[in-house]
Amino acid sequence: METSKIINWLKENRKTLIIICGIVVLNLIYGFDARFTLINLLWLLV
Repeated sequence: METSKIINWLKENRKTLIIICGIVVLNLIYGFDARFTLINLLWLLV
């Protein structure tokens, strides 16, 4: 992939990437919680 295509993809999927990064960080801080993770992943569908 070219750099411009990657940048465009990141711009289009910003919300998804922010939510995923937030879920990963919170799981690292508070420990893995399957229920918490599933609830947050459902937000990606909203």
